[in-house]
This record gives sequence, structure tokens and C-alpha cells, in this order.
Amino acid sequence: MSNIFHVDFYAKEWLLDTQILTLEERGVFIQVVAAIYDRQKPIPHNEKWLSNLCGCSVRKVRSILGSLVEQDFIQIVDGFIHQKRAEKELEKARKRSENASKNARKLNEKTLKNNQN
Repeated sequence: MSNIFHVDFYAKEWLLDTQILTLEERGVFIQVVAAIYDRQKPIPHNEKWLSNLCGCSVRKVRSILGSLVEQDFIQIVDGFIHQKRAEKELEKARKRSENASKNARKLNEKTLKNNQN
């Protein structure tokens, strides 16, 4: 797995897309998205862990996750929480990282070749 330290975040789109959510839903949603970015993959649907992450009770996180699923902000599949946009942005970040690595290797090879001449 590559080390991705940056993903694009579009503040205007976030504000527009999440304005229908309650304050609590937005809080849990950003925590879930950040955890997906941090782990660079879908996160386990573990309500105890999520309640700790979000600073609320298991009952509250369960209720909010249900609401986020209903509104299609997140998906729960085979015990993992997915978020379409986060997964798309992670893929873009992986491609950027791969391209940067390839370009760096090419530059190093060119530099070595020029230094040998």
C-alpha cells in the first residue's frame, strides 16, 4: 500500500452536499471519511470503535450511521463502511503518487546517465 498523505478536498462541494445533514450527522460523516482516507480503504463497521472515534455512544453512532446509509452518504457492505467519493479521491491520489514515483525514477536514471558521460 502506498503512503498517501494528501487527498483533494472540495470545501464548496462538501458544504453544498452536506447541508441537508444535521450537525451530528456531519460530525460522524467527516470522521468516517477521514478514517477511510487515513486507512486508505473502507473501514470496519465496528460500532464500539466508531463511537470512540466520534465521541458518542454506540446507540447514537448506530442511529446516525443508519441515517447516513438511508441518505446514501455511506454504504455498509460485508462488514465495512464505504464512501464512494472518498474511494474515488483515494484512487486519484494513488495514481498521482504512482506517476510522481515513475517521474522521479526517470529523472534519477537520466541524471545518472548524464553523470556517467
